Amino acid sequence: MVDRLPLHTGSVNDEPVRFYTNPKDLCQYPWHAHNDLMKAMGFPPELRIDILGNILREYPARIARIATAEGPLMICDNTIALALFQGLALHDVDTTPALAAYCEAHAEAIGQETRFMGDVWRAVWLENARRYDGGGEAMTPTEERAFRQAIAGEKNPWKPGGSRYGMPVGIASRAH
Repeated sequence: MVDRLPLHTGSVNDEPVRFYTNPKDLCQYPWHAHNDLMKAMGFPPELRIDILGNILREYPARIARIATAEGPLMICDNTIALALFQGLALHDVDTTPALAAYCEAHAEAIGQETRFMGDVWRAVWLENARRYDGGGEAMTPTEERAFRQAIAGEKNPWKPGGSRYGMPVGIASRAH
């Protein structure tokens, strides 16, 4: 197994949280080192091990083991991180600053993942990642073709002449 390098390392509560490309080779948001995030949120090591075990049993499609230079690492998709923050909030833990830091770091990781993509491909990638994150499927080839045409400007209602009800060019003419 090849050692993977993080796409980005962010900071949550002054602790490093690493982000990696998803292990499934899909248009999916970057995955995070969940142990890093739980450590940043103050979970003791024994509880972190139990939580990772529960995620592995309950949500096996949302967790994976990867090889890193430091050894094996369990990474999880974005939904697991959001569930952690929601669970803490239900117990009256103020997660607002940590969630903001996580979202900022996650956005940076997305930027690293998509940095070499053109605008149209980036828009397609982001739409498919949004769908996967919500538990859905990627666009069908027909949907993707229509989406690409709309973003590229063909039949784009946001460009002049596309639709008199469309948004002004300066507001919605860029995909990302």
